[in-house]
Amino acid sequence: MKKTLLLLFLFATTVLSAQNVVNIQYSDSDDPVWKLYAKAQNCHYMRVTLSGDFSGKTRYRVFQNVCRDRHITTQKDVLPERFYWSSINDSIITIDFLSYPVTPDSVKIVTDNSAYDISKSMEFASGGIFMETLSEEPYTTWQEIPFIAYTSGIIEPIVIEGKSYDAQKFCKLRDMKLHPIKWKDIEGVSDYIYFSIIFQ
Repeated sequence: MKKTLLLLFLFATTVLSAQNVVNIQYSDSDDPVWKLYAKAQNCHYMRVTLSGDFSGKTRYRVFQNVCRDRHITTQKDVLPERFYWSSINDSIITIDFLSYPVTPDSVKIVTDNSAYDISKSMEFASGGIFMETLSEEPYTTWQEIPFIAYTSGIIEPIVIEGKSYDAQKFCKLRDMKLHPIKWKDIEGVSDYIYFSIIFQ
């Protein structure tokens, strides 16, 4: 009897976890004119789409996590604290991110949500791009999920024709599939930002 109850509990837990998995997709603009403009102005854009079964969750919050000098601080309320699912699609959240240079050594990052005419911006060092935050294991609605980052990648020296240059290794950092909170411990990673989301 106890064995049967344990199996039923494990089965229910597995089903619940599968139902609450959050899928994250990344996309760029398909507009050729925008691509030319972005290249000329050194702008970067990425759209993040989060989808899944949000049963039992009525709102979410987005946090902005800033790493400076290997110390991470969290700034809340990038988007409004309260967000009701009925305002958008029952199973999809879409957030757009844009960065553009303000001065030679700083950029402004703007986030926007299709259901709100609200954005949040901040200045940050230039030389970065928006990057996916991959994970070995799927995320669920019960976790705080890091879903996009702005980073300069891993800076590593390379030698070309006898001269040393600093190379930015974006794919190397992304493909490590580490939580962004751990990036600060990687040699060659400078200041960065990552955005995370929680469901309530």
